[in-house]
Amino acid sequence: MKKSKRTLINKIFMMILLIAILPLVAHVFPTVASAAEWSTPTFGGSGGSKSYNLDCGRGGVMVGLTFKSGSWIDEIGVVCRKVSASTGRLGEEFTRGPVGGAGGDPRISKCVPGGVIGSVVDAQWGQFLNHLVLGCYEWDASRKRPGRIQKVAPSIDIQVLVKAGSQCGLLCNFSGRIVCPSGKAGKALRGKYGSYIDSTRFVCDAWDQ
Repeated sequence: MKKSKRTLINKIFMMILLIAILPLVAHVFPTVASAAEWSTPTFGGSGGSKSYNLDCGRGGVMVGLTFKSGSWIDEIGVVCRKVSASTGRLGEEFTRGPVGGAGGDPRISKCVPGGVIGSVVDAQWGQFLNHLVLGCYEWDASRKRPGRIQKVAPSIDIQVLVKAGSQCGLLCNFSGRIVCPSGKAGKALRGKYGSYIDSTRFVCDAWDQ
């Protein structure tokens, strides 16, 4: 009888201890969310004093870039469009950013009407980001997702004459096509910046995320 009582007391004590510890465990080891978004590797150098997150947000998709450039990319922003939840059509245009330094000549590059960004085609970088080309795709309103590839792609193309100080000896380069997973479109650019755009990575997700 005493043994049963002691066992019951031990069980109650363990339950109380577990209830007390669980919040601490959850705080130290938070549950990993099932992140639906997807991104490319980071293109660029390891510097930059500030972080940026140029995100079109829930209900938006990326359709273009704004930027300033000279020898390097001084400033960058993204152009987005709203997606109609009822019809799936592209609607109001808006921008996120820009971020970066004060130099460079302002420019804008967008997909042709009806297009959204869905891939990285080319990128070059040294200590800073130098060259970035993003691929455009026709927006399939009925399925609310990118469809066929378009010929026109928004690009940032800077000719760098002085290549010293880059991490690859000259310029690091990616050339090919990194395409958003099926059903996802370009949503954001994220990276680091200071006087120039040090780095960026291209992020894809569903239009309503």
